[in-house]
Amino acid sequence: MGSIWGDIISFPGDFHLVIHVNLGIMRAGKEYLMPIAELLGYKYIKVDFQLEHWSEHDNFLLMVADYAVHWLLDLLPERYKNISFERILKKIAPNKHISF
Repeated sequence: MGSIWGDIISFPGDFHLVIHVNLGIMRAGKEYLMPIAELLGYKYIKVDFQLEHWSEHDNFLLMVADYAVHWLLDLLPERYKNISFERILKKIAPNKHISF
């Protein structure tokens, strides 16, 4: 089966990293994230989720990340709130090779 699955299942790469990061987030924040998932009616959100439910899990964590960023921005001093996206990209450009 290796010759069949070799082209379909990705080897360690960006998706592999994303899965592990999401598992870490769920394990570290389960006491906060699981009640939110239940309140919003997500049926398949689990700490150790199944890959077949990845799309629902991914959508949930993107929503949580979006609101976490808004919350963190509210905590920042005013001088940091108007930093342009281009300036952020320029600052992180030296680390671009990490995702490759």
